[in-house]
Amino acid sequence: MVSELGALGARLEINNFNLRELLHSGADDPEPGTVWCTWWEGGEPKIPSFLAHLLWWDIYAAIDFFIRPEGYDNTPDAYKVVDDDFETADANIERDLNRYIQRLKTLPTRQNDGFIAPYEFEVAAWNDEFLGQDYPRSVAAYMIYYFDLALHGLLTENASLSAMSLAYAYTGRIFEREIRSDLRVSDSVKHVQSMIGKRGSFARHAPTREMKQEAIRIYCERTDWPSKRQAAKTIFPIVQAYGRERFNHLLSADRGEQTVYEWLIRYEKQ
Repeated sequence: MVSELGALGARLEINNFNLRELLHSGADDPEPGTVWCTWWEGGEPKIPSFLAHLLWWDIYAAIDFFIRPEGYDNTPDAYKVVDDDFETADANIERDLNRYIQRLKTLPTRQNDGFIAPYEFEVAAWNDEFLGQDYPRSVAAYMIYYFDLALHGLLTENASLSAMSLAYAYTGRIFEREIRSDLRVSDSVKHVQSMIGKRGSFARHAPTREMKQEAIRIYCERTDWPSKRQAAKTIFPIVQAYGRERFNHLLSADRGEQTVYEWLIRYEKQ
């Protein structure tokens, strides 16, 4: 299954729903005769009607968030429809969304399978020169991409793919709500970037904190350690393997054992 998911994860474009159908809906129901309308009416047995309704509104919300994270009054000029020129606005949105999605797919993943778990995305996006410049739109692109993969899973009857992709997409919606909450107390995305950046700094150190907890857990399982130094020597490679498997994160090879030793010292002093 991993290899199958990995092959799908290498895709770079949205191709399981028509982006422009949602762009032109004006937050209304799908137009009669469209694919989405067929899904709504239960015409596709692989996509339950209730789920088609849910995904329509949530994908629309994600697209709207990508276009104008600061609200309607702050829609970028490139995304505005001028003199009924929908084609230019649509093309600009599609171009930029694809740029974000393509960048997302270059981020390192723990299992190198092409899929970016929400935690991995949150940390990696803040370390990425391109995505970190506009975290709100990066979150929107993340949601849209995984909603698209979820549809692919449904249409191909791949339950594992659809379930995982929906979980990732809806976790992205949690990130979106955090950003919207920050925007309610701020007047610009720039300020929100700073606020989220502080949380991002905390998130970047989360693997080390969890590795520390694992080291202390292993230490506490035994009461006959010859010394804390010997305990650190034993625990260090175990914690390294734990960090590599869970987060693709390692302590310094030169100082990692000393770091574990210091964790144990501080733990005993608490």
